[in-house]
Amino acid sequence: MNLTDREMQEVSPKTLYRISQLIKEGLLTADDLASVIPGIMHINAINDLSFRYLSPNGRNRVRYEMQELQECGSEIFPRHQSEYILNVTFPNIHREMRKRDPDLVFSFVQDWKVLSDEPTIYFLTSTRILNDSEFLSISLEPKDIPQIKRVVDAMVGVSKTYERYFLRYNLLTQREKEILAFLAQELTYKEIADILFIDPKTVKKHCENLYRKLETNKRTEIREIVIAIKGKLD
Repeated sequence: MNLTDREMQEVSPKTLYRISQLIKEGLLTADDLASVIPGIMHINAINDLSFRYLSPNGRNRVRYEMQELQECGSEIFPRHQSEYILNVTFPNIHREMRKRDPDLVFSFVQDWKVLSDEPTIYFLTSTRILNDSEFLSISLEPKDIPQIKRVVDAMVGVSKTYERYFLRYNLLTQREKEILAFLAQELTYKEIADILFIDPKTVKKHCENLYRKLETNKRTEIREIVIAIKGKLD
């Protein structure tokens, strides 16, 4: 399976969202998933990015035991990551986390050097908030990206609606996602406005924006999109 650079960048966030849904819904644990998927799964603290969990293959890759990582906290990163990651990427992660959008998935490239005389390892990492204090990430080397899609598709199935609309859905603001869920339940603009305590004209404007981003305004499609991505109607 040969993927273009763009397809490789799209696979990671799509896959992470599906995996994180399984964990959020209590269907599988991080260890269950880490045992079957390629790449490195990790859970970090929102406040200082310190490791709360790192999959066994990740611990082998970075050559640390879980207890060591927890004892080091955020002090681990300057030992192994570049100045760019520390001074540019990490502040960007904090900025995205401050949005507190539980559905937002964002990706970035990061580096890791185990020892100073060894080559730098580069990962494509995708991240999503897991709960109030932690976020879940999957870090993939390029060779892992085609395989992870096959594994996750086999686990949870292939949805054409999910594949088509996930990246567009991820462009929505948190308010637009909230309104989209109400639209999927066949609520009118007035009913949505009453629930959110906002003007119906504001709801209409949000709807125009989300229709443009999703490239559809059909209620049947909107219902299918919400079910495909969220797994259910709220």
